[in-house]
Amino acid sequence: MRKLIWIGIGVLWLIWGLVHMLAGVLIVPADTSGGFQAIADAVEPALLVHDYHPAVGGVLDQHGFNLFWIGGVTVICSILIIRSNWTALWLAALVGGYGGYWLFHLC
Repeated sequence: MRKLIWIGIGVLWLIWGLVHMLAGVLIVPADTSGGFQAIADAVEPALLVHDYHPAVGGVLDQHGFNLFWIGGVTVICSILIIRSNWTALWLAALVGGYGGYWLFHLC
C-alpha cells in the first residue's frame, strides 16, 4: 500500500512537470504574440496580436524558461519519488511548489 502511494505521488509530479515543460517549450521559441497565445488559450488570438515592446518579449521568454526548468526538475524528482526517495519529494515540493508560487504568483 505504501509503495502505491509513492507511485501515485510520483505520477502526479511527473504530469505536473511535463505540463510545465510543454508550456515552456511553447512559449520560448514563439514571438511575443504567439507566447501570449500559448498562455491565454481561451482568449481570441486576434486580440493578442500587437506591437509589443521588446522588454515584454524578454519577460515572457524568462517566464517560459522558468516553466521549463522547474518542470524539468520535478520530472527528474518524480522518477526518484517513485523509488520512495524522501529527498526527491522535498525537492519537488520546494522547486515545484515554492518556486512556482514565488516566480509566477508574486512577481
